[in-house]
Amino acid sequence: MKSTHRLTRSELVLTGLCALLGVAPVLALLAWVYRLGPFHAWFWGIGAPALVLLGLIGFWLVRSGRESRLRTALYCGVVGGVVGVVGYDAIRIPQVLLGIRPYIPIESYGLLMLDASASSSQTELAGWVFNFCNGVGFGVSYAVVALGRRWYWAVVWAFVLETATVVTPFAVYYQLAGKWDLIAMAYLAHIAYGYPLGKIVEAGDRFRNALRGQLPHAVPVLLGVTAVGLTVWHWPFGPSPTGASQGAAVRISNGQFAPRWVRLPLGGCASATNADDVAYTIREAIGMPTIGPGETAGLCFEGPGVIRARTSAQPDAGGIILVDPALAR
Repeated sequence: MKSTHRLTRSELVLTGLCALLGVAPVLALLAWVYRLGPFHAWFWGIGAPALVLLGLIGFWLVRSGRESRLRTALYCGVVGGVVGVVGYDAIRIPQVLLGIRPYIPIESYGLLMLDASASSSQTELAGWVFNFCNGVGFGVSYAVVALGRRWYWAVVWAFVLETATVVTPFAVYYQLAGKWDLIAMAYLAHIAYGYPLGKIVEAGDRFRNALRGQLPHAVPVLLGVTAVGLTVWHWPFGPSPTGASQGAAVRISNGQFAPRWVRLPLGGCASATNADDVAYTIREAIGMPTIGPGETAGLCFEGPGVIRARTSAQPDAGGIILVDPALAR
């Protein structure tokens, strides 16, 4: 059922503004893959302020006490976005059990957002925060335009978002180009995002009134629970991540890199020390160097993008190299 609210001129302007603000965070990723500047500069300069402004608009609408179509749309967009992201991420857990790493892009966002040279609990948390910011923002952008529309339009919207990763350099950066099995899995996962978002936005006032009767402050509670859950999961109260640099050091122990992620500029190399008693050949590195027990070797990679540097055929063996063209040598 479509919403019966009619848009005033001011609401029409605010609706368009909210739709733009919702997609603003992803500009950091698009700018990065198109080599328009560092990810962190775009996110902290545009994406984060857009989210703050979106939150202020929602707060102002609540404080005004006046019911409106936009207020309902923001409510449904935030709740639907959070539920959709949870569904999207949860449905990919079986892929992890099969040895596929569907969360690699999310993990990379944290390094880029914090301009770090290596992974840490802080970069992991930052990456997942960015993931939820995108999901909520996309949900808001959809809801303010399509409030009351049938649920399947949200699935179409989710497919549009996934198509953007296929037709942009994102697919090349994340080693997805031509891997149609992984791309198909990603499209299926987007149904788990679009369906709950669509059902919530389709219900509109009915959903908002029903949830408000059970949980009067649903949006702040939901966002708070999400923030606490992500913080407890990643527990970012360890050493801070170091700034990005041309060189980085990794230690290979039990066949795995420590730290797990290393970020390098184009042409940069990582220094890898083998702490195990077996030799490893890193076939993804230039020259396929072999590192014997106790030896240290330089690992250089062609880029740009994300490279799985493996020490063996085991799913979690080795580590991940992020070759960032935005880094200066």
